[in-house]
Amino acid sequence: MAATMPDGAPAWADSVTTDFESDLAFYTGLFGWTPVAFGPEVEYYVDFHAGARAIGGLVGASPAFLPGVPSRWTVYFRTPDCAAAVARATVLGARVVMPASPVGDDLVYALLEDPAGAHFGLFEIRSGTAGLQASGDPGAPSWFTYAATDLDAPLAFYRRLLDWSAKDGLTAAGAAAPFGAAHRTERAPGWTVYYEVESVDATASRATGLGGSLTEAPFDSDRHRLAVLTAPSGARFGVAAPIRA
Repeated sequence: MAATMPDGAPAWADSVTTDFESDLAFYTGLFGWTPVAFGPEVEYYVDFHAGARAIGGLVGASPAFLPGVPSRWTVYFRTPDCAAAVARATVLGARVVMPASPVGDDLVYALLEDPAGAHFGLFEIRSGTAGLQASGDPGAPSWFTYAATDLDAPLAFYRRLLDWSAKDGLTAAGAAAPFGAAHRTERAPGWTVYYEVESVDATASRATGLGGSLTEAPFDSDRHRLAVLTAPSGARFGVAAPIRA
C-alpha cells in the first residue's frame, strides 16, 4: 500500500556501506529491488525501488562523505522543520552527527545520536516524491524496532521530540496503528528496519547464499515473524512477515 507518514513516523531508511558493490548486489538479489541513481547532488547514492515505488537507499561511505562511519542502516523520522527539530533534539540531549542539510528542492535531512547513543535521522519532506512510497507490501518497510539496555531515557527523549506514544507499541501522533516496538537488549542501542517478505525463513536462507549472514534466527513476535540479517558489509536489518490467524 502507499505509505502515509504523519509527523514523527518513519519517513525513510537507508544504509551507509563500506562495500557499495557487494551490498548493492546483495540487496537487489535478496529483494528484487531496482536501484535508481539519485542524481548528481549525492555521489554513490541509489534509491531502491520495489516496483515503481521508493522504499530505501544505499550510500557508499568515503573519506569525503561520512568518513569513519561503519556500515549500518539509519531510520529517519518525519518532521515539518528539520532545523528546528535538530535544535530541539540537542536541548533534549542528542548529539548532532550531520546538521540539517538540503538535498535539492526535495528534502532536508539530519543525522543524530540519541541520549543512549543510537543513531537516527530527521527528514523534512518538501516534495511529494520524497520519502517512503510504500509500506507493508513485499519489499517495503513494515516494522521498526528500537533496542537499548535502559529504555526509559531514550523513549522519553523520542516522546518529547516527536510526540510519540509508547503504549502498546511506538505510535506517531494521530496514527491509527504503531509503526514499531521497543525492547531491552544487552547489545549496543539502535534501530532496526524490517522489510516485508512472503517468507521470513526462505529469505533468511537465501541471504546466506548471497553473501549475507543470519544474526537472529526467525522467531515469532505478537504481530510478525521476524529475523535479523547482516549484509556483506556488516549492516544489520530485518525481514518480517505478518502472522495471519
